[in-house]
Amino acid sequence: MLNAAIIGMGKYADRLVSATQGKSSKIKFTTGATRQSAKGMAFASRHNLALATDYATVLADQNIDAVVIATPHSLHGSHVVQAARAGKHIFVEKPFTLTRASAEEACNACVIHGVKLSVGFNSRFSPALIELKEMVVSGVLGKILHLEGQISGYPGSASGRDQGHWRTVRNENPAGGMTGKGIHLIDQMLWLCGPIESVYARSEKQVIDFDIDDVTTMLLRFKSGPSGYLGTILSTPNYWRLQVFGSNGWAEVRDEKILTLQINGVGKETTTFDPVDTRYLELEAFANAVAGVKPYPVSMDEAINGAAALEAIDLSSHEKREIYLP
Repeated sequence: MLNAAIIGMGKYADRLVSATQGKSSKIKFTTGATRQSAKGMAFASRHNLALATDYATVLADQNIDAVVIATPHSLHGSHVVQAARAGKHIFVEKPFTLTRASAEEACNACVIHGVKLSVGFNSRFSPALIELKEMVVSGVLGKILHLEGQISGYPGSASGRDQGHWRTVRNENPAGGMTGKGIHLIDQMLWLCGPIESVYARSEKQVIDFDIDDVTTMLLRFKSGPSGYLGTILSTPNYWRLQVFGSNGWAEVRDEKILTLQINGVGKETTTFDPVDTRYLELEAFANAVAGVKPYPVSMDEAINGAAALEAIDLSSHEKREIYLP
């Protein structure tokens, strides 16, 4: 049993703890850390956790094997480095970090101190997307030529927030919906086709009340050759789509569970997969990685490339030019 602490005790942290607490034989949350003591007390009581009011206390606790980081985006990098130095294994929510430099620093710290690092891209555990990955790898679709994605929806995590809450401010949410939503499809795309070579993006605020962009679109080029398009909108109802076009046919996933395939112009085949708790699966995969059972599916190289792509998208939207990744 991996004894873990949850760092940050907001709404999404509650979903993570609820996914496994009392359900998993591999990971157990024993402690929660937050600076908001009143909110933290209710959270801790609900999940039978000890409550810490600072990160240092958690890192000094020898009974805690791992930390699950669900703090504001800009803190992820430094929190990973501190945990690695303390010898704690780390699961960190997406986005991994906001810059390539901070992502590299965090990964290097984990390597130096011999701890496992897992990044919370739970979509990788969706059966429909796993099937799509197998189609790409097996060559069913032929040579991959182009990818398209759209992940949009009202910013539910920010609704009801006061102006100035970290989910409503620009420096925590570069390129608008890319940080909280679009980064999932960036991860899916680089999982399917490898590292991103360049991006050309446009991001702007149109109708949203907060000082963040609500319409972000981008063109992508992958080092392996395919092109890509990705869009995310925060001022429209929920929508999720990822489509891969190959020389033999195309495959599309909608809502992370409906997979449609068309090969050589012959009739379409559509499969709807049963829902699974991807948060449960990602946390169990983290525990398995720590135990040496199986590596976590998001590699450090992929985590770094995803952070670099996010940084480049934001830079491209400001400078209005194509940005090449290192």
